[in-house]
Amino acid sequence: MKMLEILAICSPVASILFAFIAFKRNQKYDDSATAREMGTLLTDIGYIKSQMDTLNRKFEHQDERYTALIERLSIVEQSAKTAHRRIDIITNESAKGE
Repeated sequence: MKMLEILAICSPVASILFAFIAFKRNQKYDDSATAREMGTLLTDIGYIKSQMDTLNRKFEHQDERYTALIERLSIVEQSAKTAHRRIDIITNESAKGE
């Protein structure tokens, strides 16, 4: 009977101990998996940030080109306006001369 009593006491203690060990092992695995996922997310966020920076630089360059184009267009409009005035003057002078 002594052996049965020892087994009755040791069995629950052993099962609690094994359960605790399994819990700790799984907790380490879960922590590792969580850290891996966090690393992946941080890498993805870094990639998105670098792409946004690249797009911002391209946008700034495009804005500079647009501003230069508007300036050139304004100069062309002034030149065309002056040319039309000259043409009108020449047309009026030739009409008076006839």
